[in-house]
Amino acid sequence: MTKKPRQFSEQWWWPLYLFFIELLVGASLFVFYTLIAVGLNLFIKFLDVQGINPIILNGLSGLEYLIFAINISLFLSYIIRSIFNAYRQLWREKS
Repeated sequence: MTKKPRQFSEQWWWPLYLFFIELLVGASLFVFYTLIAVGLNLFIKFLDVQGINPIILNGLSGLEYLIFAINISLFLSYIIRSIFNAYRQLWREKS
């Protein structure tokens, strides 16, 4: 009998490859949203020079920190979930 060639999704390295792709996507989204927070920070500094009311500046600063905190928490949860999925797929491959 001839042995059927294994598909890419059946290879041992496939879960690691998918994890790497998910890591790149997650890091790209993290950088994108971090740049939004940095842009907001630069906008706040510009408004401060223009003499805008400090209450508005404090509210925008709070929004900046909120965006950054949510960004970090979502990135970490995404990476942890991706690690768990890759580990589970590798374990299934060995079984």
